[in-house]
Amino acid sequence: MLSGLILKINKNLWVIGGAILTVLAFFARLQYLKGARDRALVKADTMKATVHAERVKREAIKEQEKIYRRRRVEIKEELKKKGEDFEGVDNLTNPDDY
Repeated sequence: MLSGLILKINKNLWVIGGAILTVLAFFARLQYLKGARDRALVKADTMKATVHAERVKREAIKEQEKIYRRRRVEIKEELKKKGEDFEGVDNLTNPDDY
């Protein structure tokens, strides 16, 4: 009778220990997944900021190119009115010529 009681208590202790380990493993896994999620969110925010910066940089370059094109057309029109040909800036032959 006593050995049966000891076996029953021993069995219950194993079940309780297994349940505790299962709960601890669940919480450890939950914390790991939360950390992974947070790292992924930080990485996504970094990528969003990088993409936004690239887009703004591209738009600024396009605007600058538009300004240069407009100015080049204006210079050509001014020179056409004066009766001169536009050869572009040539500072290689004479650096003081521009």
